[in-house]
Amino acid sequence: MIEQEFRDKYLDTIICGDCLATMKEMPSNSADLELSDKQIERQDFVDNAIFELLQSLNPMEEQFDWDIEMIGDIRDTIQSWIIDKTHCSEQDFYPFIAE
Repeated sequence: MIEQEFRDKYLDTIICGDCLATMKEMPSNSADLELSDKQIERQDFVDNAIFELLQSLNPMEEQFDWDIEMIGDIRDTIQSWIIDKTHCSEQDFYPFIAE
């Protein structure tokens, strides 16, 4: 736990190496852990893009139902490739809260 005095003094200068957030943007305790609106928008964008890709690649007339497990499997594969081939981090590709 980071002391409040330390947080106040260095609020805008320390950056998280994983998500590049300043201290001001980072939660002060575990009860504050939640994704930002921007992070949720990124998750929605990725999941919806994968779902649309599945629909457009499907040669059958019957469309796929929304299946987050299937989308998650595909997302994991795409994420691995993107992280391996670029400087993108897991957090940049699909934000999450580490437990």
